[in-house]
Amino acid sequence: DPVPRVTDIPHWKNIMPYIDTALLLYRRAYYDPEADRTSAMCVIEKSPRCKYQMIPLHWDDENYRFTD
Repeated sequence: DPVPRVTDIPHWKNIMPYIDTALLLYRRAYYDPEADRTSAMCVIEKSPRCKYQMIPLHWDDENYRFTD
């Protein structure tokens, strides 16, 4: 499953000390053409207020927009 991680970012070790929050967007349909095209996830990788979690989002393919 190609869910993004902060370690996928080039030079992530140099960047992490300077950021407070890392949000990564993920759409399974980008990798799997048979998956639901309207579902997406916001992966909270680093945040001062919460631990790692995945928040479901809706992907509007016509307007290229994420909504909750």
